[in-house]
Amino acid sequence: CSIDNMPAQMPVEATEHFGNLALPFIEDMLNCETDQPFDTLQCREEVKRAIITSDGELTPNFKYIQDLRADQGRKSSHKTPAMAAAEKKVLLLGAGMVTDPLAHYYSLHPKVQLTVAADCHKDGQRLAAIGDNIDSVVVDVHKDPSVVDDLIKKHDLCISLLPYTYHTAIAKLCIKNHRNMITSSYVTPELQALDSE
Repeated sequence: CSIDNMPAQMPVEATEHFGNLALPFIEDMLNCETDQPFDTLQCREEVKRAIITSDGELTPNFKYIQDLRADQGRKSSHKTPAMAAAEKKVLLLGAGMVTDPLAHYYSLHPKVQLTVAADCHKDGQRLAAIGDNIDSVVVDVHKDPSVVDDLIKKHDLCISLLPYTYHTAIAKLCIKNHRNMITSSYVTPELQALDSE
């Protein structure tokens, strides 16, 4: 299979940029002795922090995953009144796999209420189960822009982890409602065109 037949082909510039960022770490990763105990590994701290498991165990930075799994089994879907005491409200659009660490991060900040807006009830509930200050709502961003507009209006911050094709529309709604927006995607020409607004 050649790379030009891949359904999710990355732009050449993005690939080159990522490659240039990763290049200084490649030699260190290749020389990292994985048969040694994790504590004795001789490699850059950035590389060591990126190692998720070693010798069949989660490394110290990722031990929280065990707690998340255990908590999901114990928690009910009922939320505590602590949500009402939230000082800030954050809207998370999307519920893909990269959203779990974000939900975990906000679960550690009880004065922030995180609302997960997803097009699948199951995905939203998965994230809501991570913390008592996390709730979810089902919304189809493509079909219900007025609902998304209302959600953005009711929150202090919007984090869009949707596919990049939605970011321009979300950014316009954030501009309209005077809300900040965060996304992990590259800045497209369409988003750049909104810079002055």
